[in-house]
Amino acid sequence: HHSDDHSDVLEKIHFVPVGDNAYYLLSELNQLEKKMKSDTVPNRNMLIIIDSISGCLSSYLYADGDGGAGAALMNEISLALRRLSRLAVVVEDGGHSVTNECAVVVTNGMVGDSSYQNGGRCYKPALGESWRAADIRLIIEPIRQIFEDEHDAGKSGRKVVSGLKVSNLTIVGARLVKHYARRCVNDGISPAQFGINNTGIVDAEYSH
Repeated sequence: HHSDDHSDVLEKIHFVPVGDNAYYLLSELNQLEKKMKSDTVPNRNMLIIIDSISGCLSSYLYADGDGGAGAALMNEISLALRRLSRLAVVVEDGGHSVTNECAVVVTNGMVGDSSYQNGGRCYKPALGESWRAADIRLIIEPIRQIFEDEHDAGKSGRKVVSGLKVSNLTIVGARLVKHYARRCVNDGISPAQFGINNTGIVDAEYSH
């Protein structure tokens, strides 16, 4: 029964490799917008995940001698994503109306900030301040690795290599730095923490 459920979910996932072809990405986003607007099936919401937007757009943004075409292209993609995230298509369902909507999740890589003068680590979004598509922005970074010992590795069924430590869990911190409906203050506030292991995302409390 669970296998059938998983198959049904996987059939609804569509993977589109765009690489660093931003024009292809923009074309696909426009097609998705047209598809949603013309869809008459109720309760067919959409989740768009782009991983990563900086990997796709960086070469256009920092290209020399393009006459600003790269920045204009990035702006077009930003506007397309914002339109999709605000899309609300009303369709009929058995005599009453329902609304199909779309959510957008985008990852933007982090790079070192050379302008930071106070020591310690400091990072900034790879696309810089020119990327303004997000209504909600989270900064997510690894905090520490938790390694399993040989006894735990043996119990998990993995081959044990003497002296080799295997990362069993990564503790990750998340800070809210932008929200369309609230002011974000992060000074002196510890980031929210969660764990990532071979089963997916887990509560940080399971790391203890």
